[in-house]
Amino acid sequence: MVKNEEMSKSQRKKMKKEKRLEQRDARRREQKKIEKKNSLIKYSVIALIVIVAAFYLSNRDSNLAEAAVIKIDPTVYDFRDVSVKGGVVKTVMTVKNEGGSDLVINDMESSCACTTATITKDGVEGPVFGMRSHGDNPVGWSETLKPGESAQLNIYYNPTVHPDLRGPVTRAISLYSNDPRSKRSVVKVEVNQVD
Repeated sequence: MVKNEEMSKSQRKKMKKEKRLEQRDARRREQKKIEKKNSLIKYSVIALIVIVAAFYLSNRDSNLAEAAVIKIDPTVYDFRDVSVKGGVVKTVMTVKNEGGSDLVINDMESSCACTTATITKDGVEGPVFGMRSHGDNPVGWSETLKPGESAQLNIYYNPTVHPDLRGPVTRAISLYSNDPRSKRSVVKVEVNQVD
């Protein structure tokens, strides 16, 4: 009888051990299923992000290909020596629309009251723009260039605004437009002011 009891104890122990092993294996299998499911979700989310980003970029690039593109040439001009006695000097730059839709220039400003700018299109010179805080720049003005069309950007430097200034200076003109890549385009003029 003792032997039977011992056998049944050992069998019970063995059965408990087997049951624990089965439960452990079942937990491992369940854990692997969860990890596999999480991994699948993670990679699906990454794939979705990549697809959405590619779609966005392709649409953005196609929209940019159709957009207006401002091109100014040159972007820097050196007046060299400018005499106060000689008065106002002028240079002309070319503004061109290299994009696929209308370019609208809707504002300009200069970095100093000594420098002003206008746009000439089809032989007609527009209003004068200067330093916003030192003058009355036009409001509500705009100039439209069709794709491939050009205009002149006239830049005037007046040395008599700073009659005591001597030496090199750089002034900037900002043009504001609907070019999505360059809402603000800046050109510069360099001057060495002499008597």
